[in-house]
Amino acid sequence: MRTKFRGTNLERGPRVVMHTSDGSGFGHYVSALVIALANAHVPVVLFCPANSWDQQEVQAAGIEVVHAASREDSPAGLMQRLLRNFRFLMRSALVQFRLSRRGDIVHFQGMLHLPLGFVFLFLAKLRGCSTVLTAHDPVPHRWRLPSGLRRLESGMLKFAYRLVDCVVVHNRFGKSILVSEFSVPEGRIAIVPHGANGRLEDRASPYPAFDCLRLLAFGDIRENKGLHLAIRAVQMAASGFQVPVCLTIAGRAHEAEVGYWEECKHLIAVQPKGIEIIDRRIREDELERLFARHHAVLLPYTGFFSESGVATLALSHCRPLLATAGGGLGELIEQGGGGIPIAAATPESVARAIETAIALGPKRLQEMGVEGNRFLRRTRSWDVVAHRTLEVYSRLAPISAALCPEDSEVANAR
Repeated sequence: MRTKFRGTNLERGPRVVMHTSDGSGFGHYVSALVIALANAHVPVVLFCPANSWDQQEVQAAGIEVVHAASREDSPAGLMQRLLRNFRFLMRSALVQFRLSRRGDIVHFQGMLHLPLGFVFLFLAKLRGCSTVLTAHDPVPHRWRLPSGLRRLESGMLKFAYRLVDCVVVHNRFGKSILVSEFSVPEGRIAIVPHGANGRLEDRASPYPAFDCLRLLAFGDIRENKGLHLAIRAVQMAASGFQVPVCLTIAGRAHEAEVGYWEECKHLIAVQPKGIEIIDRRIREDELERLFARHHAVLLPYTGFFSESGVATLALSHCRPLLATAGGGLGELIEQGGGGIPIAAATPESVARAIETAIALGPKRLQEMGVEGNRFLRRTRSWDVVAHRTLEVYSRLAPISAALCPEDSEVANAR
């Protein structure tokens, strides 16, 4: 299915082909970036699975959407996932080959499981396109192959990073990992912040009663998010804090994390008081109500070098963070004033951060959420992200964009 891009003749000059093989995890990020680029008059086409989330928003904006095959993301074993990814590749490769043309920039948002993902990269090179890869997780939060094949998988990832013309990461931690662990030349790495999920107006809703500190663990359930630490900390808090602590876990387990989620549920069963589970994806129209009934969002990430879409979504709703300093979370807390740091990825450290939140009280917590929201508006708006992304493209191809003069928001973000 195709929808014409508004106001731009895509038959002339190089374009940006925004390529995603993930129909759900990056859906909102990709659609928001594509729309922001289009608003900056960048000729852009979205190439995505036919069952992608949020593509309707892109189509409604009059931007061309070209469909790859549908892609399943339900829980499955390794061999079944490899097989269905292979089917997706075979049904989608020819579509990409026909879509792209010499001079285009193909911007990959994440990679199809390697080595299958190399096919898309090689096809772009074969067509004479420049290539950009956004490494949302420079080091995978979970390696896909068995531990005995870790060196092979790491080597394939290193090859992918060095094959593309530019790798985009979201913060300086990601850049340092690419240089130190994968030997990517610094000149081929660009830092572009993760855009803020959600609208960024100052819209803090009234806090719920503070007879209980209500914490939210939100989003896809993955081990590196430290959900087990959050559960243990809340269970520890039940025995001695001056205000009760309630935890809501809202989200669905990623396909490779079903076993971890089962372990978490067993941990909850030991002491379930104060823990609520919403075991499904949360719809967009439910987010306002969900954040409105919580005081803060709990993010005790373990190994983490990227940005947290959940963190920016929380701050877009003026809800502060209780978070470890992995990836860009430290910047949101230290520079943005958006929350309380968790000193280490341990249940005890999480419990101490919870105790600090109780001591600060609802007024100060709400102020932190508003401060974090203002920081996002200065540094993570999609206008800022689009302009920073366009700077990356301008190194590779003469992308035509009738840019308006940069406003103070964009200038301040640099």
